[in-house]
Amino acid sequence: VMKKPRQVINYHVRELARAGFLRRAGRVQKRGLTEQRYVVSARAFMLAPEVLGALDVTAGQPATPDKASASYLLMLATRLQRELSESWRKADATGASLPLLSLDTEFGFTSAADRARFAAALTQAITRVIADHTTTPARGCDGKYRLVLGCYPHET
Repeated sequence: VMKKPRQVINYHVRELARAGFLRRAGRVQKRGLTEQRYVVSARAFMLAPEVLGALDVTAGQPATPDKASASYLLMLATRLQRELSESWRKADATGASLPLLSLDTEFGFTSAADRARFAAALTQAITRVIADHTTTPARGCDGKYRLVLGCYPHET
């Protein structure tokens, strides 16, 4: 645990309250001082990944990154969050809705070979479906879309 001076913590708490992330929850007398208490103002917060540090795995890397690496998948997730947030803000400002598709499922493999066959078959199937059902953005479509697919081990 990193120790910070009380003044630094107090400054950040006040800034969080000023921004609406915290709200006052009363005062308590403690050892001759009045302690201001706060509670969070939402059930959850979503932080931009940049707040936690850069995840751009392409910086200083070879032209072809390891697309099977955790760092590459995290970089894709970061880009997805940034691009979707920007699109969502623009759509929300105009009252429009975003045409989205989400898929979330869990599955397993009995071996690394099965996992490799699955990856090859899925890549081939998705490539075929994209070719059969889409057009290039230059030929009068309703915008460019990005498909991000990640597969990672998950413990429940």
